[in-house]
Amino acid sequence: MGNIFEKTKNAMRQKRLLFIFLLILTVVLIILGVIASVNFSGGVLVVDLSNISYIQFLKEECSFVSLIFKLLLSLFIFLLVICLCGIKPYLLPLGILFYGYLIYSQTVIFMSMILIYGFFNCVIFALLLLIYIVVISFVFILFVLEISCFCNSNNYFKSIFNWRNSNVLLYLISVVLLTLIFCIVLNILKSFVLLLVY
Repeated sequence: MGNIFEKTKNAMRQKRLLFIFLLILTVVLIILGVIASVNFSGGVLVVDLSNISYIQFLKEECSFVSLIFKLLLSLFIFLLVICLCGIKPYLLPLGILFYGYLIYSQTVIFMSMILIYGFFNCVIFALLLLIYIVVISFVFILFVLEISCFCNSNNYFKSIFNWRNSNVLLYLISVVLLTLIFCIVLNILKSFVLLLVY
């Protein structure tokens, strides 16, 4: 366990500027996402939440297993792209761009949901979703930092998927566990957020 934290601290120390940049980028994109969602709700554009997996689940339009599968599939597509962009330093900005899009889109969806359904109608779900998004975002930041430490290295994939060298596998498992916990808690609390479906 100590080795895991040591590798994380080393990555944050080694890529300190990138870490600060990702934190600032996250804050900026959250602000932009909030502004965009408010503009959408004003009638400029309408955000369609009908194809969002957890909204479908709350409306009983998809099953519990389907919810887990859809969430994990979307997250692992982003993780895969970021991972592939870590092969060369000049590709890393593209990976960061995909991370930024993830944060921006989740913010727009989160705010649009509150504006469309009303905060008090979905307060329990909103808090759960907010916690999930914040934690997943931090795991993604650590993932990007870890990947950046191995840019342009020999045997790139062998290095990042080696427990001794990297925490990449730990972050992938963390995404799976966090998503499972989110889905399980959502399923338990489903009866408390029924107003969301109307």
